[in-house]
Amino acid sequence: MEIDEILGNRNNEFSRMFIESTENWDKPWVNDRENPSYTRAIDYKSTPAETLSRIDKLLRETVPKESRLETIPSVMEMMRR
Repeated sequence: MEIDEILGNRNNEFSRMFIESTENWDKPWVNDRENPSYTRAIDYKSTPAETLSRIDKLLRETVPKESRLETIPSVMEMMRR
């Protein structure tokens, strides 16, 4: 399961609690929203941009900076280069 599916329809209180109680944020983050590498339950074309922005903001604010790696491009994105 991926983070957008988990946090997409949740309130900020739940989202912060989920992020704070999750470990291993220091693994690479793959941004494959535009070209998903597998079928998703969330449809990005119909997901409001505000929802995705809210998730990104919560992650930036909640995951300790020293615990997170910069987002890396998706495999599909790297293959197009």
